[in-house]
Amino acid sequence: MSGIDSRVGGRIAEFRRAADLTQAQLAEKVGVATETISRLERGIAVPSLGRLDEIAQALGVELADFFVAGPSAGRQGAEQRVREVVRRLKDGDVRLLAEIGEAMARRGKRTR
Repeated sequence: MSGIDSRVGGRIAEFRRAADLTQAQLAEKVGVATETISRLERGIAVPSLGRLDEIAQALGVELADFFVAGPSAGRQGAEQRVREVVRRLKDGDVRLLAEIGEAMARRGKRTR
């Protein structure tokens, strides 16, 4: 197992948890066995780019997201986490979150 195998596997697991899916649920969406997802997440198996793209689509992320720094990595990671949360919210909650964000942005402008 190489470093990239475990990093990609870790990102699959991270995005799966962020999407609030079990390994079995993700496996069903992608059309593979649950054990396949487990092996991918542990870095034991390496997905083809085509399979990784299918996983990305099932998780609502971009293929490139598997190859960039994790969500704890600065502003870009924080923005990714916000996008992941918004995807799971109901419409009314998205509007509320937008209002909160706008209020925070206005506050930030006043304190600079």
